[in-house]
Amino acid sequence: MHSKTIVFLTYIKTKHLEPESLEKDWPSLFLVPGVLAKQHAVHLVIRGEISQQTAYKGLVIHWVADRLPIHLRWFHVPVQLHKKVRSLQPDCLHIQSLCFPFQLMCSRIPKQKIILQHHAELPFLGWKKYLQKWAFRNIKTLFVSRENAQPWLGLIDETHIFEGMESSTHFQPSEKPMALEGQLRILWVGRLVPIKDPLTVLIGLIQLAQQLPQLHAYFIFQDATLLQEMEQCLADQPETLVNVFHFIGQVNHEDLPLYYSACQVYVSGSLSESTGFSLLEAMACGCIPLVTRIPAYEAITGKGQVGALWEVGSAQSLVAQMMLLMQQDLHQLRLETLTFFQENDSPEAVARQWLKAYQARK
Repeated sequence: MHSKTIVFLTYIKTKHLEPESLEKDWPSLFLVPGVLAKQHAVHLVIRGEISQQTAYKGLVIHWVADRLPIHLRWFHVPVQLHKKVRSLQPDCLHIQSLCFPFQLMCSRIPKQKIILQHHAELPFLGWKKYLQKWAFRNIKTLFVSRENAQPWLGLIDETHIFEGMESSTHFQPSEKPMALEGQLRILWVGRLVPIKDPLTVLIGLIQLAQQLPQLHAYFIFQDATLLQEMEQCLADQPETLVNVFHFIGQVNHEDLPLYYSACQVYVSGSLSESTGFSLLEAMACGCIPLVTRIPAYEAITGKGQVGALWEVGSAQSLVAQMMLLMQQDLHQLRLETLTFFQENDSPEAVARQWLKAYQARK
């Protein structure tokens, strides 16, 4: 692909006026576009409190001011934002989200230049879904997996659906990992809420701890909704078993590689995910995935080519898959996890996925 002008457009308004603070709050906005910027002219166009532009890490960021609310309603049209996009004469316009069909129709940008990116949205209800069908006709769309695209079939033609991750991570293995107890260390990173199903994970880990005395489990979380239930689940267990479970709580995001690098296995019980950024971060640090068989995780792991997938809601399946992992060389599996991430899920790999979609003929 010869050098092209690629424009990334988001309709959400930001209060950040400096690229550093915008990147800190929204790193995915920069990560893969930054890779593309090594060979292409890449612009980020975003709504802001004032209109300005600046060059940053190979990208050109354009803030465009308007008097519309932070989150647009279906009929709000940011005229100046679209005018800025047209002035850049993009070869490809990469729009974040499928929630702006009316804005898209009003943009006056040729459909053949547009690609939409799905971020776990579901189709509108009622008459508005026909607005989406009309607006998205003959427009290419990126989904994490074809399974995630199923609710959109009928509104988006299947021939216009392409697979590509939402983003990636800049994390790398730490040379000085956190000093943690246990020869076998399993890590949870995520909210303790029902959709993440930490109780099933805990039940499975309790059973594993009874069979694997070297096991220690660590839970990092920012939402403790189910923490009391998890502590009650441990209340009747022997103290020696209870002591191998460590509820750490919230950790600074930039410190997470210290934990990922210290643990051999990353566990998740999610019932659904749009992407699964914690899994991406874990694999980037060589943490072996032990995660549920859901579309997002299948996409990230190549349907279980690395690590192990277990059935949603089944502690028995979690235990069985972990015991299968224990029959293998965990050090070698960690190296394979790193290699798989670099080849399939890294920022460079995701950039290749997006470019493939950009180049595809509809």
